[in-house]
Amino acid sequence: MVDATLLPNGKVILVNGAKSGNSNNGGPGGGGQARDMEGHAWLYDPKAPAGGRFSVLAASAIKRFYHSTAMLLPSGDLLVMGSEQNDCLDACIQFNPALHQFQAELFKLPYAFAPGRPIITGTSTEVAPMGTDVRVSYLGFVTGAVLMTPGAVTHQLNMNQRGIKLVVAKNENGVVTLIMPPPGGLIAQPGWYMLFLLNGDLPCTKASWVQLTS
Repeated sequence: MVDATLLPNGKVILVNGAKSGNSNNGGPGGGGQARDMEGHAWLYDPKAPAGGRFSVLAASAIKRFYHSTAMLLPSGDLLVMGSEQNDCLDACIQFNPALHQFQAELFKLPYAFAPGRPIITGTSTEVAPMGTDVRVSYLGFVTGAVLMTPGAVTHQLNMNQRGIKLVVAKNENGVVTLIMPPPGGLIAQPGWYMLFLLNGDLPCTKASWVQLTS
């Protein structure tokens, strides 16, 4: 029942879930027979050496099992919500009535506290046809850019999760020119995206929304 969320820097954050049991609907009201919450977040770095790609981050005291969710925000933070029968799973024999978790949490990644994150100060357009250029003004230092799809999360599955690296055509004097994905729908579909500038592994402090059109 873990929620995996792709980050702008290509890493993956994993939150929620249990250390034992399963997530099937084991009793009235659903929820399954999961036990022993996994409070810690785990960060997966695909570029790290084999054997060292997972690292343990901060922990939450809130139990989040079945129907919990997590999604990326324009700030680069993670919005963590939900759960079903969060208290009953450890103590109850009967699974009815279902106990729901209504608290939401804001999980800040390590880069939230790091210096050197770029700041977007403006974009040349909010609506960009496929294959066209978008100019982004910024403060700081920029090495790349990425489009991130907004979240559509349910049942531990983000069905609209994707990161698309953008080609940097020009980058000088605090303005970076980015080439949007080509038309045709093979790389990107029309719709709204969060545009993140990157300084190495550090995403900008707040993404700009860009609508790709065909």
